[in-house]
Amino acid sequence: MIVLAIIIVLILLTASYVIYTTNITSITISIAGKDYLLPAQKIKSSSILFIYAVTVPIYCTLGSFDKIDDYYSFKENKSQITGLIDDVKSNKKLLSLFEDKVQTNPHDNHAKHMLGKIYLSENNAEDSYKILQIAAKNEPKNEAIAESLLEAAFRIDGKLKLKNINLANKMLKQHPHNKKILSILTMSLYNSENYSKSLKHANKLIKLLNNNSYEYKQLKKLIASIKTNIQVINKNSI
Repeated sequence: MIVLAIIIVLILLTASYVIYTTNITSITISIAGKDYLLPAQKIKSSSILFIYAVTVPIYCTLGSFDKIDDYYSFKENKSQITGLIDDVKSNKKLLSLFEDKVQTNPHDNHAKHMLGKIYLSENNAEDSYKILQIAAKNEPKNEAIAESLLEAAFRIDGKLKLKNINLANKMLKQHPHNKKILSILTMSLYNSENYSKSLKHANKLIKLLNNNSYEYKQLKKLIASIKTNIQVINKNSI
């Protein structure tokens, strides 16, 4: 905005210079059929005064827009920070709500699942896993609960124990295109250095991803790393 103000001021100052240096002696103006002869010097002086009168407010107004932008930018950032704080408060309210729900109604499996997910969002994988184990036991065929349980288990150790690997394989038989379970298995087996099985699941997963997505590009790198590790193991075993 400052640049725009300077440009406009320069244009107006140039106009005043042109008016002042123009070689005219008088100007005739017709009003209501009558001609009036005005001395050029008066016209020049009036025009220049008008231009300066307009120039100063334009510069001050447009120049101040940058400050206004800064003010509203600050207000917007402040609003975003306030929103984040409100989200945290809201999450705590939800946590309290579902903890009460589970306590007052132990048979509400949906509440157990939701509580487990809220624990996960709070990075409390241990408590999440405990409550989700109960929910999964109540609904062993529930794909969404199994997903959450496996994610909680993975977050605790960075890999799955045998019983959870079996659960993941069982769920994949029923839901072979479940990307979340495939990705958890891929990473779990990779971290356990079971590269051949990790590669098997990674190859299934990559077929389900968009070629232009960030996840696809990251998985391509992981597959390359898995293959390198397999080659190293094969070389060392010879």
